[in-house]
Amino acid sequence: MTLSDLASIATVISSVAVLGSLIYLALQTRQNTRHTRALIQQGRNGQIVDFNLTGSTDPAWNELLLRGDAGDAALTPMQAIAYMQIVLAQLSHIEDGFYQHREGLIDDERYAGTVAYLRYARAVRPGFRAAWEICKALYGPEFRFFIDAKIHEAASFPAPDTGNQWLDLVAKKRGEPGSAEGATP
Repeated sequence: MTLSDLASIATVISSVAVLGSLIYLALQTRQNTRHTRALIQQGRNGQIVDFNLTGSTDPAWNELLLRGDAGDAALTPMQAIAYMQIVLAQLSHIEDGFYQHREGLIDDERYAGTVAYLRYARAVRPGFRAAWEICKALYGPEFRFFIDAKIHEAASFPAPDTGNQWLDLVAKKRGEPGSAEGATP
């Protein structure tokens, strides 16, 4: 075996090693992307849970949200500002999801939930729409266009009365076969 033959064998071995390294790198990158997406989703879920728990455990906060959403003219200026802060927090969460989805960090299915929440639960509320008009200048043009479009789409939907809808459904479910009516936890 000549020196030239050994050099050729070394080149082949080197090429295989480089190919193996590239495959390993591609697998690591893919796994890292999945991990990053999982962390982003976990963070988003944490924000949503915190928001919902605040509303469920603080009656004054919940009342302010309901009155602000309805556009209650009896709110004091201080209450209106507090309501605006709630809306700004929600908008920041929605904006974060908007840009993360655009960058491919949130998949379409998960993002669809955010868009549905915006369209059916927030954009139908007169207080939310008024708050948006006041603070929309704080956001970039692409996000402003997105929110304006969702508000326009929501104009054809009635605002849900979630509390009464739930009570009505519970009454119906109690009458269904197999329900544990009267059962206590």
